[in-house]
Amino acid sequence: MNKAQSLLSLITEADYDYRHLKRNKVMLTPEEHDEVLKSGAVWDHPKTGEKTPGIWKAKTRSGITVYGSNTHRAISVKKSLSDAIKSFSWIKSTS
Repeated sequence: MNKAQSLLSLITEADYDYRHLKRNKVMLTPEEHDEVLKSGAVWDHPKTGEKTPGIWKAKTRSGITVYGSNTHRAISVKKSLSDAIKSFSWIKSTS
């Protein structure tokens, strides 16, 4: 396997995992939702003035809860909400 095939394999695996997580999203608890909003890890909607959480929660194939954020260019998945919040500024920079 050459470098291009290896890279393509990694991208495909990451894409597949994202699709799985997307299908297995679960609601943030009210406490988690409040923590995300208070931390500023939010998407701003200028037309309405609304702020929505930039972090989502999902279950992996093995049943582990993970927290993630993404744009059309990047994704970040972490095992804890605090780590996901910390990585959100990088995700937001890719939008």
